[in-house]
Amino acid sequence: MKFRADICFAFYGGSYCYNCFSKKDKNTILYDVDMTGYEKATRDYKIDREGYYTYLINYTYSGGSKMIYKGKEYNIAPGDLVFINCNDRHIFEANDSGWEFSYVHVTGLGVQYLYDSFVNITGNVLRNIDNKVYIKEVNRLHDLIYSLPKKRDKNTFIVDIDDEATCCDISLIVYNILIDINRQLAAYREEMPFALKQSLEFIKNNYNRLITLDEIADSACLSKYYFERLFEKHMGMTVNNYIRELRFEKARQLLESTNMKLIDVAIEVGYSDIQALNKLFKKNLGVTPTEYRKDKNHYI
Repeated sequence: MKFRADICFAFYGGSYCYNCFSKKDKNTILYDVDMTGYEKATRDYKIDREGYYTYLINYTYSGGSKMIYKGKEYNIAPGDLVFINCNDRHIFEANDSGWEFSYVHVTGLGVQYLYDSFVNITGNVLRNIDNKVYIKEVNRLHDLIYSLPKKRDKNTFIVDIDDEATCCDISLIVYNILIDINRQLAAYREEMPFALKQSLEFIKNNYNRLITLDEIADSACLSKYYFERLFEKHMGMTVNNYIRELRFEKARQLLESTNMKLIDVAIEVGYSDIQALNKLFKKNLGVTPTEYRKDKNHYI
């Protein structure tokens, strides 16, 4: 997807942003930072963006925002950590009370695996995180970048990073943030009821066929109505939305890595016709599967 951004920046004093330009080959860097900062946004803040090549980690200190991502709306509150792929369209709109947050746009060879693990366990938002490590490491990151030679344009600093030691320091800081997130995900998964783990395994093994809510609830040995409430409480989305996301991600992988016909891709992920696959891609990305495959390098 080609880069596009509609932005209404509206900040209070004290906000800042670092744009980082590493001269090292990004194909050899495990963890890297493209942009990071701290913002105190007014109620007028809004960003609607897609086609950006980074993964975004965003933490809310106070206030909040509405996030729309992959066709789903989220209310982001203090203590919430967001992790999204910025290639996909994402919209943030500050609440009436404003929005105080920090963020890190990360890239590198090691990021996607941890991102996929995050999404598979908790979706794109982890609520009420233990923020000690995140705040400590983000502050370290900002202090390190601030100490480097830079150019300033209002509240934005342009920083060229060309020495090996600094690249390694930044990579280690990002690694510490991601590993702490992964640690909290492991604890979150441990707290997940065994019945829900069973149902997730059942869905993973059967999403490529027509499955009913009754079947899934039976796999967890729970009533359908209790299971629905339990699933939404822990996963932050409905069962149907979860299955739809699994099918979408698998279809993306097949379109990117194979020459399968569209009807075969549709059947492989659990749909009986191409129309259902078209509808899924139009809702999530605003393009058809054919358009996605033709221009896939802009999405991955």
